[in-house]
Amino acid sequence: MQVTVDIDIPSAQMDQIVDRIAHRIVELLEVEGDKSNQWLDSKQAAEHLGISLNALHRLTSRREIPFAQQSEGGRLYFRPSELDAWRESEYTYAHNGNGSG
Repeated sequence: MQVTVDIDIPSAQMDQIVDRIAHRIVELLEVEGDKSNQWLDSKQAAEHLGISLNALHRLTSRREIPFAQQSEGGRLYFRPSELDAWRESEYTYAHNGNGSG
């Protein structure tokens, strides 16, 4: 069942409603954006990179990959954006110089 209601809303009030909705949408998008770069634990970081947990631990012990640690010997944490930047810097792009790959 569909019900249609016509309401006359003064322009100033409509602008306020639209502004509040827009503000709320921006808030929600900012929160969602933050979620994409939340801290990962070691297991999640290994999965993100597509490597084994042992390989990740080797990289961290050699300080070859960005990570954070609350205390010496404590848990390791990783930001997806930093892992992606690290991975991008580690790629070697091969091509034959004529642009064909």
